[in-house]
Amino acid sequence: MKTSVVSSTSPTLILALEEIREKLKKEPDFLILAVSDKYPEEYVIPSIERTFKTENFIAFNALDAFKDSSLVQGVTVCALYFTNSGDFSLKEVQDYRDKKSLKDIISFINEKKNWIHLFIGSTNESVDSFVNYLSEGLKYRPINNVIGGLASGEKPKVFTKNGIIDRGGIFLSLKNFSFQIGIALGFKPYGVTYTITKAKNRKIYEIDEKPAPLLFKKLLKGIEEREKILWFIPLYILDDKEGYVATIRTPAKLTDEYLEVHGEVKEGTRFKLSFAFPEDLLEESKRVAKEVKEKIGSIVDLIINFSCTARQFLLDDKSEKEPEIYSSVLNSHLFGFFTCGEIGPDRGLKKVKLYNETSLIVALREK
Repeated sequence: MKTSVVSSTSPTLILALEEIREKLKKEPDFLILAVSDKYPEEYVIPSIERTFKTENFIAFNALDAFKDSSLVQGVTVCALYFTNSGDFSLKEVQDYRDKKSLKDIISFINEKKNWIHLFIGSTNESVDSFVNYLSEGLKYRPINNVIGGLASGEKPKVFTKNGIIDRGGIFLSLKNFSFQIGIALGFKPYGVTYTITKAKNRKIYEIDEKPAPLLFKKLLKGIEEREKILWFIPLYILDDKEGYVATIRTPAKLTDEYLEVHGEVKEGTRFKLSFAFPEDLLEESKRVAKEVKEKIGSIVDLIINFSCTARQFLLDDKSEKEPEIYSSVLNSHLFGFFTCGEIGPDRGLKKVKLYNETSLIVALREK
């Protein structure tokens, strides 16, 4: 497979797409587009169809996208050109709560267990039950071929030829590909072990039978932008059976009643607070990239990277270093974006999980 990753920061969507089309020169077999939400959503689909004259695309909102080792706030396009036996299939779920669509998708993935299934979804709380339902429905082992991320922005959405998806997502499934998934964390747990004693969905009400906000308000006394500061010390879930790497839960909202996190939590869960310097995150990314290279070999057609928005915040001026490490070690084009949640396999490759503050990659090579 030949690939091309190109971008434009033009303030007008149609001009950005036309600039990208000129850079591509050749008509791709499939297009993946990361589109800033600064562009009006109603123009996204008609502008893509008008510019590229194809229905073979998926698009989604992204605060920042990756073009090899660069970050882009605009439009970034990954163009796929199949040169051997590669092919693709698209499966949409308009609403995460639509069990019929989910059953159809689960049946498809179970049947195509040798394909790689890439998922891009909109961002809302229903994604927790969606990931759980999907995971429970996959009957083959190892589950090492499902990976994805949630769109990011003010009101992140997914765009297809069939319209705008704001409560679901889409699977891009690739046939006849060698692939290898890697998941980088870099956080280490510190200090006391706590137990969540009262919680519902994403909200934690009690920790060690005391109001959850007490713990975090003591840590943040006199500090503004409390939630973003808490991104530096996310909850490190202590369950070796659950995580490919440890499951991290990033704080989203702190009130007088509860701490809300980016992902489902359950009563009885034990956790520690964790911490990482930027250098820790990058060292872990380098380790994972080398591990993926050892498994897939020296020839890689494309790397796709799903990395958490909170991770971007922590890396700060080193944000471009992570995709640079991946593209350099694996010697390939890289496409991806900063997400509002990452989806990938657990440690035992027995289920699919929703992660926070991780960086997931998949290296692809057409057979």
